[in-house]
Amino acid sequence: MRQARQLTVSTGSCAAAVHEIFQRAHIRIIVKGDMAPWRAPGHGVLLAGDHRLGAEVAPLFSLFGQLSRHDFHVVAKPYSLTARLLSSACGADTPILPVIPKTLTRSSSQIWNRDLGWRIARANRLPTVLEADKLNNSTLQKAAELLAGGRAVTVFPAGGVVDGFYRPWRSGVSNVMLRIPKFCRDSVAVALFRFDDFSPGQLLRSLVLQSYGISPTPMQITLRVADAISVTDMMNGEEEADAARLTHALQRRFWQTFDTTS
Repeated sequence: MRQARQLTVSTGSCAAAVHEIFQRAHIRIIVKGDMAPWRAPGHGVLLAGDHRLGAEVAPLFSLFGQLSRHDFHVVAKPYSLTARLLSSACGADTPILPVIPKTLTRSSSQIWNRDLGWRIARANRLPTVLEADKLNNSTLQKAAELLAGGRAVTVFPAGGVVDGFYRPWRSGVSNVMLRIPKFCRDSVAVALFRFDDFSPGQLLRSLVLQSYGISPTPMQITLRVADAISVTDMMNGEEEADAARLTHALQRRFWQTFDTTS
């Protein structure tokens, strides 16, 4: 973390710092697909994909640093390991847009899940449903404003460390699109993505080795991106849309793009 903080200060960008660390660790990101509509700074892009490997954010962050896009943001639980590491590395420039699932509210009866440890650790400080709703609505609005302003926002619509191909997507991704001002929707791209399988353990090992000045074995990570579509086109030109229907249409597009069985 110290190395990341120092590089963030010297480069002026957390994304540039992560990309520099990936280069030192000989980790190469290979992109298969067309990034042209959103690769340049100033082009709003909503990236939606799965989080089955639990380590997708770091290579995405490195890619944006490589593209000299220093406007990368990700919607995430603030207590997740990824969020805590990025917040520590990036400081005030944190890219995290926080959301709290209802399973972590004070009155939730759904406690037997991957967040149980955090529930126990924060037993006396868990938010109420109203507090969580307020935070989440604020984050959705902030994400929409960032996109309208030409920035990049990443969401994992299936929630948690799960495969977005098989788990139903949640409507937060559509609620972000619906909050984007109508006059900005033509200029905001929606780009679906999916990483080929890679080893999070090898990724971590490479990053740790380089931090000690040891040159790790080169590693290649492949990212597949779908052809981008504007928010307007995703909504079929309609000014308003049903969030559930829009979410299903987005996931269906994900299935069609990344289906490997046909």
